Amino acid sequence: MRLKVKNIRFDFEYDGGKYPPRKKQDAIVRAVLGKVYEVENEDFLADAISDDTGWCIYELDYEVVK
Repeated sequence: MRLKVKNIRFDFEYDGGKYPPRKKQDAIVRAVLGKVYEVENEDFLADAISDDTGWCIYELDYEVVK
């Protein structure tokens, strides 16, 4: 299944309440927006993105691509 990321919010908080710089956060979001992930089913999309970026996800919107 091919899924295209339309919108995403990451959990950028490190242990202790620290956050990476805003420019780094924006770069990570831009790298994922519009990207098409090939996954077994929709349940695996968030895991694939987390594996790709190293960050957990708060919110995710996507569409199926044929």
